[in-house]
Amino acid sequence: FFFSIFFPQLTLVSLCWIIAFKSSEMIKKKLLTNAFLFREIDGIKEILLGRKKRGYRCGIYNGHGGKVENGETVLEGCIREVQEECGVTILNPKKIGIFRETFDAYPDRYLEIHVYTSNEWDGDITESDEMKPKWFKYEDIPYDNMWVVDKDWYKFMLEDNFFEGYAHFDDEETLIWNKIKAVDQLTFSDKDDFYKHYDEE
Repeated sequence: FFFSIFFPQLTLVSLCWIIAFKSSEMIKKKLLTNAFLFREIDGIKEILLGRKKRGYRCGIYNGHGGKVENGETVLEGCIREVQEECGVTILNPKKIGIFRETFDAYPDRYLEIHVYTSNEWDGDITESDEMKPKWFKYEDIPYDNMWVVDKDWYKFMLEDNFFEGYAHFDDEETLIWNKIKAVDQLTFSDKDDFYKHYDEE
């Protein structure tokens, strides 16, 4: 019922796939964070992105974040990842969005990404072994060198609108369908203890 309302364009086959996917005991949800710092100089708004220097999706621009570790809350994972990747402590982060990703090629993979924003931080932004940070004006955001679904939800984040969504891929690169929309409030509780993460692996 939820999917039929939230994603009315889904085919019956896709809907059945999701139901089967979600009911499988073999599915392991991975919690991830993606955090963005903002600043305004002389009335011009800018966003901090990082170019990945190694590993999966090397070379693309993204926010700063990653996998929530065992025993961490999502918020704790967000703060740690920002510290590790660009050297600062994010202050007063706001959870602006949540979206999920599933994959035909990896039926046991279910990613839930929690997106945070802030215009406050402590420390100096520095390059790390993982990421090379760079400020971009909104009109200069390098969407052509980013993950395929990013442009569909950045528009909500840049307007400071809450959003939720779902993206389904054939493999790690080929998008089959996605639905991301603005919401009045996030579906899940924003109390991060609710998301205390313990990985079974």
